[in-house]
Amino acid sequence: MTEQIKIGSTLRWTLQSPKETGVDNSGFYEFIEDNFTPEGTNSHISGVVVYISDGSAIIQVTDMTSDMFPFTLFYNEVKNRFYGFEVKEGDPYQKYFCLDLTTMVSLFYYYEGEGFLASAEFDEDDNFDWYEQPDTNEGLDSQSEMGEGFAPDQINIELPAEDIESYENQEAFCSSDDIEMTDDNGDICISEGGHPCSIVRANSWFNTRDCAIITAWRGGKSRKTNDDNNRKLQKRLRELGYGVTKITGWFPEKDKEVARENSFLTVNLNDEESFRSNIYELSELYEQDSFLYKKAGRDIPAVYVHTNDDTGKGTEELAGRLRIGNMEADVYSQIKAGRITFE
Repeated sequence: MTEQIKIGSTLRWTLQSPKETGVDNSGFYEFIEDNFTPEGTNSHISGVVVYISDGSAIIQVTDMTSDMFPFTLFYNEVKNRFYGFEVKEGDPYQKYFCLDLTTMVSLFYYYEGEGFLASAEFDEDDNFDWYEQPDTNEGLDSQSEMGEGFAPDQINIELPAEDIESYENQEAFCSSDDIEMTDDNGDICISEGGHPCSIVRANSWFNTRDCAIITAWRGGKSRKTNDDNNRKLQKRLRELGYGVTKITGWFPEKDKEVARENSFLTVNLNDEESFRSNIYELSELYEQDSFLYKKAGRDIPAVYVHTNDDTGKGTEELAGRLRIGNMEADVYSQIKAGRITFE
């Protein structure tokens, strides 16, 4: 099968493809059984081979069943792992599939619940062993999000009636309507009690609502000026009816090193069509190089939207897919005890 795979050739990959190599891929099928539920017998990824290097191939996806999304990567994710891979004017929403040519096993798998990509591990005989999970110990830890007096956003286990009552007293249960509320500091809350936005809730918003990360801070201005501008920005965002919560971000300005900024996670709670254009105008008003924008949908990557001439006003640059708890990233946002990145 490897001899048939070359740049420009078409390929259709199914969960049965690794079996056709004759290589022992029992580990792959153990993983599939434990972690993946195909929607049906038609599950597949089809596309064109656009890159081959060191026994690996990259397929630009032209057709796939939705359940196969965890096996795919976006352009910048591929580029970060294959330094020779380059596509001019690449579509940030284009999906790619990376394949080991010996085993015909996907090189990467995306753990939705944990928010990270795992890479394939092979034994000394080049048989698939398992997907390495480098961020397992640094991923989302619900216990670490629950500081003193902080109730969990949602309880997903069955509890005796008396335990449920005790949690209700902590306002742990909330309806979808509750997330639209803000406290006196402008933080999005999950209940009238005023528990501020946690990374669990932020993850949900990024997947279900259009979101943006924006700041009025600007290098070269005084702290007082930046703080005053941020207060004005926050006030305007709330007037527009958006959900707003304060976050701390580390982002690069053009031709400068990564710097700390006080920013706002902004959520399009009412699904307004003007959300992106309104955020654009505010970013432009406060002389920002760009803002981060993500359309709703778990399989939609975020982009940096540039808003001044130096960075290419009106253009977009792929930021990547949401990841939770990557402690190695240089560019990230801190929400309470959690960290989010786009890679």
